[in-house]
Amino acid sequence: MPEADAERRGVPTRHQLKALRRVLAALGAGAEKSAMEASYPRMPTGGLLSSQDLLDAERTLVLARLVVEDDDRLIPCEKAVALAGLPDDGFAELMVLALLEAAPPLWLGPASGTGEVRSEFIPDGESDRLAGLGLSPEERDALLLAAGRKYQPSDGHLVGATGELAVMHAYQAALTDRGALLTELVHVSLISDQLGYDVKAPDGIGGTHRLEVKTCSTRGAEFTIFLSRNEAATGARDPSWRIVVCRQVDGSAEVVGWIPFDAVAPRLPEDPPGGGQWESTRLSLQLGELAPGLPLLSGCHGA
Repeated sequence: MPEADAERRGVPTRHQLKALRRVLAALGAGAEKSAMEASYPRMPTGGLLSSQDLLDAERTLVLARLVVEDDDRLIPCEKAVALAGLPDDGFAELMVLALLEAAPPLWLGPASGTGEVRSEFIPDGESDRLAGLGLSPEERDALLLAAGRKYQPSDGHLVGATGELAVMHAYQAALTDRGALLTELVHVSLISDQLGYDVKAPDGIGGTHRLEVKTCSTRGAEFTIFLSRNEAATGARDPSWRIVVCRQVDGSAEVVGWIPFDAVAPRLPEDPPGGGQWESTRLSLQLGELAPGLPLLSGCHGA
């Protein structure tokens, strides 16, 4: 890898994040590469970003495969489009995660590969950049652990995606008359599958619900789901975490109900003696245990 490209591996600065966001906004659904680069010297940035900053951001997006070069066109992928639509507070965290996943720096494995963050392996400069994102220590650790995992798509992932879309559509319908809150609705798993939840939704009082969506094909009153250790750990440390259960019928899905982490925590297995640990567990949920619909905000239709 050329030295200039190797320097793009790692945590971006806040300045670089502003450049990345500006380029994505200007790119829209796609644009001619030559026209984009010709526009950089004239692009309004309040004097905060130079044309070289914007050119570097473009190159970073291409190297991270968030933007594809097709002859003289730059075309954003689905993940890039999702990132571009995020509010500022969500953009920084999830863009950093996308970049770390696309080009993991050499320190990431030692710093997160044991299932816990070992700060001594994070270079000082990278640690300073992480601190500059304004994340809590818990949020920083969750980001690094998520970036350090590898995910292999499967048929189960495709089934799960139908449930996630059902949840997104249900929230969009519920929030139709509260448009300002729609900007807080984020399909997180489009950007990363490793944060321990799939959808972030507003709770109406300045906070969020973080929703892990589970999709089952059963037509009965019992739902069998699989919960990963990462998902359980996220639920244990985040009081806003919920499981949302969907039912798949004829290729589409419908929302059935939801349950908080506290209700499933007693059913989680204990780690075996001798230093091993469980990674995934099977849980059975009864229809009567689920609060119907979604954990919507007060005053919304369907709450």
